[in-house]
Amino acid sequence: MKKEDISDSEVGKRLKTLRKEHHLTLNELSRRAGCTTAALSKIERGEVAPTISLLKRVVNVLGVTLSEFLAHDNGYPDSIVLHKEERVKIDFPTEKIISYQLVRHLKDKMIQPLYEIIKPGGGSGGSYSHQGEEFGLILEGELEITVDGVAYTVKEGDSFCYKSSRQHSFRNKSAEDVRLIWIITPPTY
Repeated sequence: MKKEDISDSEVGKRLKTLRKEHHLTLNELSRRAGCTTAALSKIERGEVAPTISLLKRVVNVLGVTLSEFLAHDNGYPDSIVLHKEERVKIDFPTEKIISYQLVRHLKDKMIQPLYEIIKPGGGSGGSYSHQGEEFGLILEGELEITVDGVAYTVKEGDSFCYKSSRQHSFRNKSAEDVRLIWIITPPTY
């Protein structure tokens, strides 16, 4: 099975469908998600790619996690092993992030493990918070993580852990890719 990418137009179509299923107007959803109606309209039409931070806020208002929103139903039964070539790839070109889910399905799971590649200049596109906890292990590179306004530099071999209810963001300020394992509990990404 090949890795799957989701285009901006597909994100927009999914978002519009989900919004209509919840009987929300663009104005109401944008108000609840803390964004402009114009930005949300452009995202739904596939004209712009949303930031991770914005898309996460929008889909959370609609009652789903980011991974649930972006997941393809590939028809595989839940299994113990996920081979490297079967990982679902989630590409965020605006944030310069490539994320791979390290489990096939998130339904009924208590953790969400991800393998992330954050390109130079890439990051979360803003700060956000949600329930749960996050843990990360830097495999290569150097990442700046900001939690409650305090910036921390995390280098190769270092790890981090914080309650996700605290405002947090991240950015690769270096000239090299950052590769890391990121675990979120419960799955909210």
